[in-house]
Amino acid sequence: KAAALGLFARAELPHEAVSRVRNEFSRRPGARDLLVLRLVLLFLAQENLRDANEAFGAAMAGVESATPAMRFARMLLLTCERDAAPLFQELCEGFDSSLPVDPSRETLLSAVGQKFFNIAPPPDMFSMVRNMLGL
Repeated sequence: KAAALGLFARAELPHEAVSRVRNEFSRRPGARDLLVLRLVLLFLAQENLRDANEAFGAAMAGVESATPAMRFARMLLLTCERDAAPLFQELCEGFDSSLPVDPSRETLLSAVGQKFFNIAPPPDMFSMVRNMLGL
């Protein structure tokens, strides 16, 4: 399911992706936040702000109450429209505990930070060891 969303994001097909997400959360109502947030992050990780906004708007059509995850997605989209790296970092830290658990979220947020705000990703263990050894 996550791979399919990634394919829709790479193909720049926000309406098809939202259709897929709607089908999924009609079967699993609790999955809406996770799937919509993942979809927005997938589009943003590809620097596709237009389709991220379009997908979010389509997914939220008819939804009356916004959950913390949906508020985060909306604020993230607004932040990406501006050059606001400190706001992006504060947003990620402030909402971290209220977002649904998703193993890909940190990787996708790191990619968004790199592409929209020139924030270097945290070094991985291998890079740290290489630097310590001077390789």
